[in-house]
Amino acid sequence: MSSSNLCQEWVCAMNKIPGFILCYINYYKDG
Repeated sequence: MSSSNLCQEWVCAMNKIPGFILCYINYYKDG
């Protein structure tokens, strides 16, 4: 579940929609 935290950090750091999409794709691919 660490990925979830990393995802949030990514979104927070990027603070942009692209970051959220990338995060979602990574999570979906992992799962």
